[in-house]
Parts: sequence; structure tokens; C-alpha cells
Amino acid sequence: MMDEDQFIKNLCAKLPKASDDLLLGPGDDCAIVKIGKQDMAIAVDQVIAGKHYFVDTDPELVGRKLVNRNISDLAVMPAKPRFALLTLCVNDIDRAEKMTAAIISTASDYGMHIIGGDTASSTVEQASLTVLGEMSGPPAKRSNAKAGQLVYLTGSLGGSFDTGKHLTFQPRLEQGHWLIDYSQCMIDISDGLIRDLTRIADASQVGIQLDESKVPITKDYQLENAYYDGEDYEILFTVNEDKAQDLEANWPFKDCALSCIGKVSGIAEPQVLGKLKAYEHVSIFKLQLGTKRCYAGESKILDSQSKPIPNKGWDHLDSE
Repeated sequence: MMDEDQFIKNLCAKLPKASDDLLLGPGDDCAIVKIGKQDMAIAVDQVIAGKHYFVDTDPELVGRKLVNRNISDLAVMPAKPRFALLTLCVNDIDRAEKMTAAIISTASDYGMHIIGGDTASSTVEQASLTVLGEMSGPPAKRSNAKAGQLVYLTGSLGGSFDTGKHLTFQPRLEQGHWLIDYSQCMIDISDGLIRDLTRIADASQVGIQLDESKVPITKDYQLENAYYDGEDYEILFTVNEDKAQDLEANWPFKDCALSCIGKVSGIAEPQVLGKLKAYEHVSIFKLQLGTKRCYAGESKILDSQSKPIPNKGWDHLDSE
């Protein structure tokens, strides 16, 4: 079966050319369009019962997650949240009311207003949010990584599902806006460190060498969890080496760790790997939801010994 990234690549190749008002199209965490004199970042994300959360999960936590994973996309542009459109597929009115109350409340925390949407009945509870945010400068694109830059990461990785962090995380919106003075390349980690690092490597046509000893790992979890669990919603970004000392000295977020985990190399020849067993070191949460790893095919990410790290992670199209 075609994996998610290849499906999206094929789909984007079929899209007609847009007008000059489209400043940034598919391939980043947000699209950017010019509306009047204002550049607006636009993103959409969804949550589906049995795919992104258990069917009996508190609907208020589900609503909070829906908003925050969209805010996380705006954070890495970075953009100021302004408006949102909500689509809701309902199979329980009581749950839907609690979910929407949480969506409205969480959106309001960021000064974002729900301005419309759509509803329908469904056998499966699901919701989708389209968000619009104001840009105040050039976007921090995935394609902006350059050889010689250092790779940094906020927070820690691993165990997001088992610990419940995937429902309660705080998106790094403030950090993203602060980082724009240091970084022109950011991505939020939603599908796993290695998978999202590979997206930067592919978009920028570079290789990346990790120092696995520097990867921040959630207490009681392992490096494999940090690499592949996903749903961490931390910011992964690159910085010119001559700015690194200043970045670390001036980092103002005492409750948010900052780690240098690697370096961008030159143009990388992908290392071809054999297929890996699905569900390798997968969390119980994902086993129960029926979501498996994508198979590894090529890797542009190397460890400290210059060995390729398998490119696995969330594949949203794989339901086996």
C-alpha cells in the first residue's frame, strides 16, 4: 500500500497552478496566502475516534487536542492565531456539546475565533479544524535548512500516548515566535523525530547527522520511543552555528528544555534499507488503535557513527 507521504506527493503533483496570491503551497505545516495586504497562514487538522484517541476519551480533552495540534502548526511558521472553521461528525450529542465547548474555550485562550463550519451525523466521532493565522514576516520553511547548521529541539520526546501528553500538551506558540530571530527552518514533531527530520532533509535536499546521546528522552522511555512514538508537538529547527551560543544564552523559557541534537550535512545520498517489521517497539496505544509504522525505505538521517537511522513513524493511511 502507498504510504502517506507518497500519496500526498502524488496528489500535490496533480494540483493546478495557483494564483500569485498563494505564497507557500503544500509541503509545510501551513499554506500561506496573501489576503489584501496581510499574509495569512492556513492549516487544517483532524481527530478521529479510534485513530487519534480512544472512543471513551473525555470529549473535553479531545476538543483541546484538536485546537492545540492546529496551533502547533501555526507556531512553526510562526503565525498569530486569528480565526477557525470547525467541521464536526457527531454520534453522541452530549459528547459533541462537551467537545465543542472545549474547542471554543481553548481557541479563545489564543485569541482565536470560531467563525463557521459544518456538522453531520456519523457512526464515528470525528472533528476537523481549519485555522488562519497572521504572519508578520517570512515563513520558517522546511526547505530552508542549510549545510553546517545545527539542529535543535524543544522539550523531550517519547511516550506521548502512554503518558497522556498527546491530549494535554501545550503547543510551543510563544517559543516559535521567539525563535524566528534565530531560525528560518522549523517543523513541529507530530509523526516522530526521524520521520519529521526526514521531511526537512527531503525538502532542503540535505542530510542530517544526529548525536543520539543528546536527544532528550521522556523519563522511563527509550531512544526508540523518542525517535518514533510521535505526537510530541515539540519544535524541531535549524540554526546557523554562529548564532547557537547566543540562542542558548538568551533562551527565556525556563520550563522548556532546549537541546542541540545534531548537524545538517551536505546533499545526502539516501541509504537504502531493508523492510523492517511493522509495530517494532510500538506503544500499546497504537497497537490497540490499529495504527502501525510505515516501512523503512530510504534514510537521510545518520547517527553519530554515520549509520542510517530507519525512517519510520506515524503513517495515517495505514489501518492494518
